[in-house]
Amino acid sequence: MPKSLLNYRSIFFKKRFFSFLFLGLCSFLYYSPIYAQSSSVDSIDWMIDSTGDLSSELQKKFLDRAFIIAKQEQLVNKEAVVLQSMSNWELDQANYFQAITNLDSFEQLVNAYDLEELKGQQYFIRGSIYLQLKKVEQAKLLFQDALVQFRRQSDTLSMGGAYTNIGIVEMLLGNDSIALSNYEKAKVIFSKYELEDKLSLLLNNIGYLYLNQHNPKKALTIFEEFLSVAKKNNKKIGEAKAYGNLAYTYFLLKDYPQAFLFYEKSIDLAKKEGFNDVLAISYKDLAETYETKGDTKNALKTFRLYLDTHLKNVGAETQKKVSELEVKYETALKDQQIAEQAQAIHTLKQEKVIRQQRFWLIVTSLTSLLTIFSFLYWRQKTKLKQIEKKEQ
Repeated sequence: MPKSLLNYRSIFFKKRFFSFLFLGLCSFLYYSPIYAQSSSVDSIDWMIDSTGDLSSELQKKFLDRAFIIAKQEQLVNKEAVVLQSMSNWELDQANYFQAITNLDSFEQLVNAYDLEELKGQQYFIRGSIYLQLKKVEQAKLLFQDALVQFRRQSDTLSMGGAYTNIGIVEMLLGNDSIALSNYEKAKVIFSKYELEDKLSLLLNNIGYLYLNQHNPKKALTIFEEFLSVAKKNNKKIGEAKAYGNLAYTYFLLKDYPQAFLFYEKSIDLAKKEGFNDVLAISYKDLAETYETKGDTKNALKTFRLYLDTHLKNVGAETQKKVSELEVKYETALKDQQIAEQAQAIHTLKQEKVIRQQRFWLIVTSLTSLLTIFSFLYWRQKTKLKQIEKKEQ
């Protein structure tokens, strides 16, 4: 056999040998426990990170799957993070009982395994639940506890969320000066980090606070800033709210031509974009404006539009929540958590002052956004810490 042919065959078999060796090594790593856990962690992270772009139904499926993986692989930290996300999801769906159930499981893991970096979030989420259930005093204490934890961790952005929600509860309790102080602290943080989504919602709250203080001129300045930020970031929902708030403020200042101009802008944009909650509030405020001017015909016509929109988009949903809470309360009266839900039912049934709808719409959207944002920021911060440890 020629020598050149022997050399060729030798090289060929060497290449095959190293190819099989490489494939065998890859297979070993793939099926090893270390790789399996690493792969599971990546899968869970991907499932959580992807939920923001999915429908509500798919979000729930992804979170359920992530929870199963974390349980099977005994990844305690990831199991806690998934439970936190599941609690946030239930909160967004107004399923308060299930949100509390998930949060209880989350807190058990945090306390049992001393997951220090998650302790602030457990207070913040529970405070958010209590705030939406209108248990304001309890929410205040929880947000204050969350703020203490965020300070210990030097978590500045989460501190901004805590300051904002403390401002909300202080405003609801009638402590406007304390509320404004907390809002201003949050404003400094959000402005520093150019978090204009959070800043625009915060400005809306500050403007509403000035309206409560019967200071429409100051409110007007804040709402104009709110509109500017919303337009800059092309946030149509913020723009529609800002138009409505400006309209009502001009109404209070008795500048009726400007009020009608901004009502029209708010209603047109809300109709176009499908912002039915904003549309309902603008109809109601416009009806009040017509009534003040003595235009009874248009006041009645506009108020009917408000009622139709409100009942379709708020009333039916509220009644559904009340019914669900009633069923849960009647089936397990001795359960303390469900008893708390019963109090929420009472609160929902007794609430007849439509004026509060404006602020609670802001509270709901802001609380949900801040909760989700705090969670995503914590996750990014954790990833950076992991990268730093690997580099060391």
